[in-house]
Amino acid sequence: MTTVNIIDAMGRLVIILIVGSLLFILRKPLMGMLARRGTKVSWLGVTIEVGDQEIPLQNATDELRSNLTDLQNKLTNLLKWQADFVKQIPKAKQTAGEAAKPIADLTPIIDQRPKELLWVDDEPAKNASVIAELHRQNVEVVQASSTSEALRLIQEEWPFDAIITDMVRIEQRRTRMRAGMDLSRKVRKLHADLPIILFSPTDTQADALKEAGVSFATRSPIELLAALQITPGQAPNR
Repeated sequence: MTTVNIIDAMGRLVIILIVGSLLFILRKPLMGMLARRGTKVSWLGVTIEVGDQEIPLQNATDELRSNLTDLQNKLTNLLKWQADFVKQIPKAKQTAGEAAKPIADLTPIIDQRPKELLWVDDEPAKNASVIAELHRQNVEVVQASSTSEALRLIQEEWPFDAIITDMVRIEQRRTRMRAGMDLSRKVRKLHADLPIILFSPTDTQADALKEAGVSFATRSPIELLAALQITPGQAPNR
C-alpha cells in the first residue's frame, strides 16, 4: 500500500466525515426550524445509507472518525519508515533477504483477492463503511449475527474465501466475551485451512489466538483490507 493510496482513502473519508459532522452540529437548529413548522422529528431516527446498509447518522460519523484516525496512523508510520529507510541507504547495501518492509502488519493472509466472505458480528452497522468498500471491490459479504448462524451458513453456503468475526457478542441474551475465539475453534474442526480474521479490539495474547485457530487479528480497517489484498480507493476488479 503506497502513500498515494492512503492519502486518497483519507480524502474520501474526510469529505464524508465533514458532511456528517456538519449535519450533527446543525441538528439543533434544524430540529428547531422543523418544530416551528409543526413537524415532529426525532434526531435519533435520522439514518443514512452506507453501501447497501441504512444506519444511524451518529453511528456512521463515529465509524468514519475511527477509520480516519486509523488512516492517519498508517500514513504516519509509512512516512516514518520511508524517512528511516532513506537514512540507512548510505550506511550499507542490503541484500534481498534483508530488505525492510513498510508497515509489516500490512501483509496478505490469503493467496488471492476474495470473492465471498462471511462476516460475523452482532452489530453490523459499525462495519458499514468497510463492507461498502468490499462491495465496491466486487467482494460479496454474507453477514451473520451469531456463532450458530455462522456455522449454519458455513455448512449450507460453503465455500467462503475467509471469515471475519468480532470477539464479544451477545448470544442467547448472554454476553460472550470470547465468542470470536469459540467460533474459530469450531470452524477449525470443519475447515483446517480457512483464513479467520478477528476484527475487534482485544488484549488476548497472540499465542491464545493462534491456539484458537485465528489467522490474523486487528482492529484497523486498513490492515483488514490489506490482509485481503484490497487497497481502499483502488479500481475494483471486473
